Amino acid sequence: MKWLKILSAVSYVGLLIYVVLFAGKRSLETRLINYIPFQSTYNYYFTLGLNSRREVYYFIANVLGNVILFLPLPAIISLVITHKIKYNILLVSLCLSVFIEITQYIFKVGVADIDDVLLNMVGAVLGLLFNRRSADHRQMG
Repeated sequence: MKWLKILSAVSYVGLLIYVVLFAGKRSLETRLINYIPFQSTYNYYFTLGLNSRREVYYFIANVLGNVILFLPLPAIISLVITHKIKYNILLVSLCLSVFIEITQYIFKVGVADIDDVLLNMVGAVLGLLFNRRSADHRQMG
């Protein structure tokens, strides 16, 4: 059973690295950073106007993608960390999200964006709530 936990964690981290660093053509000539919360999300929604299906797709993919990307993270962390204190799980999630954004900035892959960190944390919190609820449900039944 231990090997399955390790395999799950390694698979998730591998998929995460692929999605944030290699999926799609996101190599940039210059380094871009957005440190103003919700500025890029606002710009996506209002400045682009969402006039085409493609723009709507990119907006939804950006928002939901960042949330969904971190949704399973609390479960994966719970497999690896023995002290399953919610603050530890959220701290690891935050550190990983910030690390990803710094890596994107350093390697000029995508845009280092505070919105991504905030949306990743929404996913981590939702994942944590889901894990707690399913754990409570298993104990009752």
